[in-house]
Amino acid sequence: MATLDELVKLPGTMAAFSFLSGGKLLDQRINNQELFSTASLELLAQMCAANLGIAAMQAGGWERRGEMTSFLPLRQFSLLGLEWTVVVSAPGRDTPADEPLLGAVIHNDKGDFQALSTALAD
Repeated sequence: MATLDELVKLPGTMAAFSFLSGGKLLDQRINNQELFSTASLELLAQMCAANLGIAAMQAGGWERRGEMTSFLPLRQFSLLGLEWTVVVSAPGRDTPADEPLLGAVIHNDKGDFQALSTALAD
């Protein structure tokens, strides 16, 4: 998996951050100081952690129903906005709670989503 310094250098990346599955922001790199601050990334980390939990619950529910499969394991979570999108890595089933997850905020028009997805997956 990429480092924060590598993520923030990807085309269109406005900020990169690491956080715990409980939502605590650990570290960040910010390219766009006008839109993002430590406080906004703290909120974003909490929101991403909460949504990862909801996504895991929903994916598990669909898997248990048996009619549709391949929802698990979660690999990444994205929240699409009008101008920017946040993409974060998802914890694996055996990921310790104290292992950092990574995320980045990418500009919708200028960002390289494939490069970001690949960097978070490796």
